[in-house]
Amino acid sequence: MRADPSPVSVSHHSRVSLDAGWAFARLSPGAATTPDALDASLVWQTASHATTAAAALRAANAWTHNDTLDFDAWDWWFRCAFPAPPTREDLVAHILHVGGLATLADVWLNGTHILHSDNMFLAHDVDVSTALRDENTLYIRCASLNTALREPRPRPTWRTRLVGQQQLRWMRTTLLGRMPGWSTTPQPVGPWRDVTLETRTRCDVISCELHPRVEGNDGVIELALRVRGTAPIARATGAVTLTTTSASKDQTQTVALHTESDGDTTRISATIRVPNAERWWPHTHGAQPRYDVTVTVHVGDAPVTVACGPVAFRTITLDTTDGNFEFAVNGVRVFCRGACWSSVDVVRLTGTDDDYRAALTLARDAGMNMLRVGGTMTYEADAFYDQCDALGILVWQDFMFANMDYPFGDDAFAASIHDEATQFLRRTHHRACLAVLCGNSEIEQQVSMLGLPKERWSHPFFQETLPSICDTYRPDIPYWPSSPSGGAFPFHVNAGDAHYFGYGPYLRSFDDVRTSGVRFASETLAFAHVPDQPTIDLLACGSTGAGHHPAWKRAFRVTMARLGISKMFATITSSTFSASPRVIFAIATWSGTSRLAAWPAAKPFSAR
Repeated sequence: MRADPSPVSVSHHSRVSLDAGWAFARLSPGAATTPDALDASLVWQTASHATTAAAALRAANAWTHNDTLDFDAWDWWFRCAFPAPPTREDLVAHILHVGGLATLADVWLNGTHILHSDNMFLAHDVDVSTALRDENTLYIRCASLNTALREPRPRPTWRTRLVGQQQLRWMRTTLLGRMPGWSTTPQPVGPWRDVTLETRTRCDVISCELHPRVEGNDGVIELALRVRGTAPIARATGAVTLTTTSASKDQTQTVALHTESDGDTTRISATIRVPNAERWWPHTHGAQPRYDVTVTVHVGDAPVTVACGPVAFRTITLDTTDGNFEFAVNGVRVFCRGACWSSVDVVRLTGTDDDYRAALTLARDAGMNMLRVGGTMTYEADAFYDQCDALGILVWQDFMFANMDYPFGDDAFAASIHDEATQFLRRTHHRACLAVLCGNSEIEQQVSMLGLPKERWSHPFFQETLPSICDTYRPDIPYWPSSPSGGAFPFHVNAGDAHYFGYGPYLRSFDDVRTSGVRFASETLAFAHVPDQPTIDLLACGSTGAGHHPAWKRAFRVTMARLGISKMFATITSSTFSASPRVIFAIATWSGTSRLAAWPAAKPFSAR
């Protein structure tokens, strides 16, 4: 079953991360398709936790970025042994949560097939209450993507040079490691997000939704919770607590919630008004107050506390009239500056809470107030959005589509991407940092550059279906169909958002930024830079050979991708040029692991 993406924490529930007892093995495609078919003599390598094949090999010192192993060419098996959790009288269910599997995966528990997944962006919850034993073995098979790509399928109506294999359009997987001109290795294969076992007792939260909005000076929270208890739900109360950097300002508001029986479940709802609610701002403009929402559900005589997560109150608008592209937060225009984000670790595709906190703190201290998660990457972990909320960093969020002619007419594909978009939006339904939801990366630009007619530039999925889904779950966030988009052609930089490469790659003068009339650059290569010494040392050519040694030339792109360095962007509003000939760039080179020179403290942008 699809996982409920609501990031709630429930008292009396216990969640154990299966972060020990793992092993992995590489097999020829199709050599074994079930655990019973695995050869007893197969050599398994130990892994410290659930992770990708490349990360596991790296940890074992069996792979480096200079290696040319094609991870998509093999079947990869992962195995985990773990004990069963203690038996509880008030048990509701034991749920195996699989955060993400890259990409064509099957899962067995104690010899029983329990899950098939062909979308790495989907999380899954599986009720394993009846399948658990005292000692358990979990098997995961990730089938060779290359083998699947060779299966006959309809061809695209147009091709892209971004990827070498055009049939990747059928696969719901990241393009990281699969773009010859940008990142060629490693291809992510395996359990790339946590695998956990949750014991749910007394009360099972089936779904939880929070929708904050601003009404005048007040904040309003629409709360909807659906639960199932081991005993009738007697009543429910809710609490909203303001959390700020000043402890003296903390305050709690308690309200009664409406409960309604619905078969074996109970719906809990309320409209909670917070008078004179404090506003959330990007860090360049103000503070980031958040309100923690908790619900206490009385299951019989036993109270169960559900931590629904923090919310924040802010408005965000996007002005695109007359080719403009300008954000306003709480009615104040914001000059955005930042970078395109790839990952804290493009081998693992995720990191610890501390990894995200350190990397995003560097971004904030460098003056960045917006990061773009591009359509060639992955939807980020909860820790990423939580830190952006806490640090006051806006997020431009692409859905994971880029450059290709996707088979939207295929029923199975359409259902999968509908679930994918819905799950992401429900998982991030309370995040204040999300500033714009963008349908894709460079599809409009790709098609228009091929000379196809304008009516072919964008599919109805990006013009109708996806914006409708976004409006259902996040009506407070502007939707934009593609990056770049706007103007006579999507690649024209003087209307809408642009992917601008004039200064730097095209060797134009700095004045070209101004004379080209750039409104908003959501992507640009900006300034070239030299990596840190540890990066140069990774290439085994030493500082004297950097730039000339064959190892440098061969591995430069790969290593840059590993470090999380992607294309930088800044925003330039039309009012900047109408009022002053001076072009203001607040650009800093971004890397998840490289050191950053802090940008001077930024002041709120205002037209002069």
